[in-house]
Amino acid sequence: MGDKILIGDGRMKKRTRYEPNEIILHENYAEILLYNRQGKVTHSAFIDLEDVERVNKYTWGRSANQYVECRELNIYLHRFIMNCPKDMEVDHINHNGLDNRKENLRIVTHKQNKFNNPILSTNTSGVTGVSWSKQKNKWRAYITIDDKQKSLGYYFNKEDAIKARKEAEEKYFGEFRNKE
Repeated sequence: MGDKILIGDGRMKKRTRYEPNEIILHENYAEILLYNRQGKVTHSAFIDLEDVERVNKYTWGRSANQYVECRELNIYLHRFIMNCPKDMEVDHINHNGLDNRKENLRIVTHKQNKFNNPILSTNTSGVTGVSWSKQKNKWRAYITIDDKQKSLGYYFNKEDAIKARKEAEEKYFGEFRNKE
């Protein structure tokens, strides 16, 4: 795992992001080293061992939106691994765009993919769909269904608002809900 690679005539040259990725095999998964423009390792992506041979034919890098992409194929690693149809999406169940093991990926509709959104950085309650209402001086629970916000009620206790939200997620989102 260096910043120089050996070329055919035995000389060393500086690695670039266009060189083949180094792949490290572990017991249950493989780790793809991702490089920046200077040839330095910046991130690692994870895949199943069974995908190494197929993935190793291409050069992979980290995209601006935090996924792993192959510019020569114009495809994201998660879509490549899952052979995802164009009209579907691939959900990273644990929200980690670098974890491309099949146990963390599932093919879903756009609507289903939105059910598993991570907590927004602007969230102050720590739970999606739960916020403090200054007007009512209570915790508010809500859920968004088909781009329409549905109120789940106001609660004196934050835990009650969280419980209402979690029950609604189970009811409306089922297996696609965010389980964090």
